[in-house]
Amino acid sequence: MGSVSLSKRHSVSDIRRENLRQIMMLLARHKTLTRHEICVQTGLTGAGLSRNIRELVDAGLVADSPEESSQNQMGRRRSILSLNANGAFVIGMTLTANRKQLCVMNCARDIINQRDFDGLDVNDPARALEHFIREAKTMIAETGIEHGRVLGAGVVLGTSSAGPVGERVSMPVLGWQKIPVLSILRDGLAMPVSLISRSDALLRVEEEQALAGHRAGNRNQSRILLVNVGVGIGSAVSGGDSFPGGLHQPQISHLAIGGRSAACSCGRSGCLEQVASGAGVVRAISQLPDDRLMPFNHLSGDLSNALNLAREGDRSARGALFNAGMCMAQGLDLAAAMLSPDRILIAGEVGRQPDYFQGIISGSEQLASPLKQVEIERCTTRSMYAAGLFGLSSFLFSRDLSLDSLQLLSREAS
Repeated sequence: MGSVSLSKRHSVSDIRRENLRQIMMLLARHKTLTRHEICVQTGLTGAGLSRNIRELVDAGLVADSPEESSQNQMGRRRSILSLNANGAFVIGMTLTANRKQLCVMNCARDIINQRDFDGLDVNDPARALEHFIREAKTMIAETGIEHGRVLGAGVVLGTSSAGPVGERVSMPVLGWQKIPVLSILRDGLAMPVSLISRSDALLRVEEEQALAGHRAGNRNQSRILLVNVGVGIGSAVSGGDSFPGGLHQPQISHLAIGGRSAACSCGRSGCLEQVASGAGVVRAISQLPDDRLMPFNHLSGDLSNALNLAREGDRSARGALFNAGMCMAQGLDLAAAMLSPDRILIAGEVGRQPDYFQGIISGSEQLASPLKQVEIERCTTRSMYAAGLFGLSSFLFSRDLSLDSLQLLSREAS
């Protein structure tokens, strides 16, 4: 990591904002650093770093404390820098078929308050979003946070597409079509809001962890394919320049596998969305005919029952999950041929289920393909945590962060 160099494309203000972002990211990753350590990792001079640190301290975002002295220590003590956990906060929101959650996360990446509304009725989008808005305001009040230190809300949605989520959101798993989620939340919360798909949010966390491991010498940088399996299927790809994210993120949910005739809303049959998802598990257990389209927005309860049955050892439920995992293995084989991932991460309540995951492993071992050489793992990151981190990335660890209002709050408090 190095400081941004001055060029025609970067103003002095741009460089300053990027340097501030890098400093905070380093402190978030390492918890505490000396000034010298930050200079080494950013390329900033001591004087340049001091100016940036002074701004961050004045905004209440960074704490500058003297190093604890030892009995035999000689000379001046070094200053130790860390993020001030109470300097800034974000709201993390998850809204998917099986997860309706809120959290407050501080800038040290700790969740300090959270609520679950998994039983929330989402048939009326406006009413459901109003519930989230009301509860978020209550949580902020309960924690005693100054509203001005809540920078924004990161919202993870159960959309099947990765990359940026637009103003109007469609989520078939909830029965929502072109709902103005962004404006409703932004106006109701009176703060900036950013939206992201669940698969993309989870992938961003895994990317950062992989990058940290690479810097520590634990792992080579790799292309990651993350597949989130719940009622439906979402996916996202990282690594390399071929798929830089955004609108060009490839999706695997409508890859069709041979020998399967389950009808799909896309007009084809045998799509992963229908045979390797939670909907496919419900179809198999219920023995529904292949020509029947699955009502995704009404399947959460049935899927939850299926997962409970599997936990209790029900053979039919466990078999349906295993077979769905076998189908996913065929889909991953096709995806691996196109995307060449080094790692495949399986996320979601269905994806992490032991029988389903074993089906993937067994299916991949049976295929005479390069898929057997790809590392396949469960993704352990939870959606609520990913939502909070996405909020921090959007509004704190951002080049668009303005310190003026935070500095004013600090002056008023002193």
